[in-house]
Amino acid sequence: MLITLDTETVRLANEVECGWNNIKNFGLSVLVIGWTWLKSPQRLEYEIYIPDLAVSKYFPCKSQDKIQQRLDRAEQIVTFNGEGFDFQVLESAGFDLSTIGPKSFDILTRFYQATGHRISLANLTSTMLPETKQMKGEAAVYYWRAAKELQRGWSGSLLDNTSDNMCRSEEHT
Repeated sequence: MLITLDTETVRLANEVECGWNNIKNFGLSVLVIGWTWLKSPQRLEYEIYIPDLAVSKYFPCKSQDKIQQRLDRAEQIVTFNGEGFDFQVLESAGFDLSTIGPKSFDILTRFYQATGHRISLANLTSTMLPETKQMKGEAAVYYWRAAKELQRGWSGSLLDNTSDNMCRSEEHT
């Protein structure tokens, strides 16, 4: 089975002490994995894991255990900067990545090894595909915070960037 994955985080680099040198403290907000069978790759399935969202009819989320099983069974895991970012976020969220190394195919790492340069996902897709990446990663953090506000009911408070309790007002703590 071939898996692609992408993580989104709770915090931005400028909200975490030591920023990009402290990725493990960004916090996982969403993990999306796409998977297909290598023998019949005509269909791509996907699964979502959101650590603190109750499963609902709107978000058919999988449990961390189910996602872990899928990662463990993968023959190859394709990412863009997974080795430099996503895997650190997943490890800090409690995923066991001990079997991931030999299965990892990180497009950014391979690009860097071949050219000696880094490239953004937006630049890579604009040169290789008919469509490009539409949003910056920071947008996912803001969308996650907005969703948390809606889930709780609008608190009207300032964002609390120091914990996973974003947008929580005094009466909710």
